[in-house]
Amino acid sequence: MGHGRYIPETPGEGAIIIGAGESRQLTLLLLPGDKSPGPIDVYLEGPGAEVEIDGLYLSGESDEVDIDITVHHIAPHCSSRQNLRGIVAGRAGFHGRIVVAPRRGRHGCTSAEP
Repeated sequence: MGHGRYIPETPGEGAIIIGAGESRQLTLLLLPGDKSPGPIDVYLEGPGAEVEIDGLYLSGESDEVDIDITVHHIAPHCSSRQNLRGIVAGRAGFHGRIVVAPRRGRHGCTSAEP
């Protein structure tokens, strides 16, 4: 799996574009004291596009972790998976969204944070 194309929108924000038949794996790692990333937006723009997002976050007592991921299924026959795990001593939030365009065919989507 390769890396998606990063398109800056404003500082700290961007979009990852995945085209037809492409497959990407994204990994997020936050350690105590790390700053939370800005919103992460992924666009599955071509048929058969796939993304897997895995992450681990560890927060100290004074940390506030906020992870915001949105995967947009624009084309038909796309699949996505979001799987984040965390050990929290401070505050943490995970907001994983999957947006499927109307009438775009079959999609496989999962988002998990046990």
